[in-house]
Amino acid sequence: MRIIAIISFVLGTMACIGQGYEVNAIPSLSGPGNQLPIVVWGDSLLVQTEDSVEFYADIAIADQTKTNLIQTAERGATWSEFQDVVPIIFPGLRGREITYAYPRPNSEELYVTMVDGKTGTYGIYKLSKAGKGYGKPVSLGLHNNNTDAIRPSFSSDGNQLYYASNASDGQGGFDVYYVNSTADGWSLPVNVKAINSASNEMEAVLMDGDLYFSSDRNGNYDLFQAEKRKQWRNPTPLPDPINSESNEMRIAFLVDGRGYFGSDRSGNLDVYEFRKYLSETSGAGYYASLEAFGKKIP
Repeated sequence: MRIIAIISFVLGTMACIGQGYEVNAIPSLSGPGNQLPIVVWGDSLLVQTEDSVEFYADIAIADQTKTNLIQTAERGATWSEFQDVVPIIFPGLRGREITYAYPRPNSEELYVTMVDGKTGTYGIYKLSKAGKGYGKPVSLGLHNNNTDAIRPSFSSDGNQLYYASNASDGQGGFDVYYVNSTADGWSLPVNVKAINSASNEMEAVLMDGDLYFSSDRNGNYDLFQAEKRKQWRNPTPLPDPINSESNEMRIAFLVDGRGYFGSDRSGNLDVYEFRKYLSETSGAGYYASLEAFGKKIP
């Protein structure tokens, strides 16, 4: 049996679907000092910010400003408004400053960046929930006398940890690495070579298989997306208005296509909200019409 198919090209009007981003500053997370988003945590956004030392009364350091204060910003009526920005207090650290904190999904653990008092380098430590606070920090062993390991994040199931390191096997500056959860702890580090460069790559975040990260390979820091096939590939800068001529760092997703990032486009590092949208435009063009037995096939 023969199937007769006809393909004809017709001049007509067709709708074109494009996509873009809407970006707005979050007023309650902008202003004096620097604020950077870390991750959506329950009904709050975990942020890194500057604030006065009064919040650190438990470690008795006077007349200093803490440049890396980890705070929770509780969601208001919508995810565009935040209220009750309060610090997380880590008692018992004897003055050791936590510069970054990321909760592990499906657990009560926080993974933090802090200075190793013996090596003077930065490492990643696990803090387990203990009463109303957190217990003694336990090193993951990802740093040493000459190497830093900083700014951890997790896959949605908590079984893969991403971080940045200036280890000697990298491609230059800080590179993005990951380790996998095992029965004995964590696997050996894996360098994500497809996205790293001779510049700095850090603050990797996994969303729907794609890897998002910050890099200064173009001069200032921009946010990039690497698509996942069998492996990540083709790191591409996110479009305007997310990236700008200023520095954009650290993306935190609420859902796919919506979330927060940090930028110093207004002077200080502030928190901005982004939303992806679809737009429909129409124009004249040629389109193919496929017919079989005289009937159009959609």
